[in-house]
Amino acid sequence: MVYLICGMVMLFIGIWYSIRPAKTPHTLHSYSSMLAMISPQSFYYAQRWFRNALLTVGLIDLILGMLVNYFQLNQYANFWLLTIVASIALMIVHTESRLKDYLMRMGQLPYRDTLKK
Repeated sequence: MVYLICGMVMLFIGIWYSIRPAKTPHTLHSYSSMLAMISPQSFYYAQRWFRNALLTVGLIDLILGMLVNYFQLNQYANFWLLTIVASIALMIVHTESRLKDYLMRMGQLPYRDTLKK
């Protein structure tokens, strides 16, 4: 049940980002981080990559939720919660690593981040 609910929420937010993407970094519904704020192009790419990650992970969580309910594995709810938190963390890490790679290629990465490899 946890996977179904979280998967539906992630899918809904991903669809919302597809229909109405954030135009400025200061809106409530935008993906904003230090790397995303460096340039307008990096902000645009961050929105796009995070939206795609939300849609993909939301769909995977929804399918896993259906499988968990079908096979009646709801008694492992704590484990499912842990994997959902891990999937959200992986979405953020994925978006930030893609942003870092993009900014490195464009030569716009701040100096303190170029030292960390």
